[in-house]
Amino acid sequence: MIAIIVFFDKMIDFDVKPFRSVVILLGLMLFSFGVIHSSVLLFKKTPSLVINDNEIIIWVFLRRERVIKFEDIESFFLVNTYHRGFVTNRLIFIELKEPSSKYSNSLFYRMLKKITSKEFANSEFSIQTNFLDIKHDELLKILNKKLREFNKSKI
Repeated sequence: MIAIIVFFDKMIDFDVKPFRSVVILLGLMLFSFGVIHSSVLLFKKTPSLVINDNEIIIWVFLRRERVIKFEDIESFFLVNTYHRGFVTNRLIFIELKEPSSKYSNSLFYRMLKKITSKEFANSEFSIQTNFLDIKHDELLKILNKKLREFNKSKI
């Protein structure tokens, strides 16, 4: 890090080597963002996911927390992302009964509705299980149980 500060003028010289300077600058910005993101996740006091009797609260980095009421939820389903045969990411999608007007009027939603199922298109929100201290199967069971309990209490 000290070497970067000392040799910054020599490393980033847009007149002599513009491509190298841009790559070094972008790499430095990406590294800085990674350090900031890791620090925020390490020192934050609020949980990333809160499941109440009536709602789910999802904390998203650099955004407002998202509150999803159980009365708006149709179901939950798991989507695995594979790379070379190995699961690299797991997401729990939340299928809504009716997506928000902003989302349903978007071009992305209309295209998604044409090429995929209604279940997937109506999934405006998802929970990424990589950063949570719970297995995805357990979380899916808890969410389905809470949804069933909410639907029973509503009747």
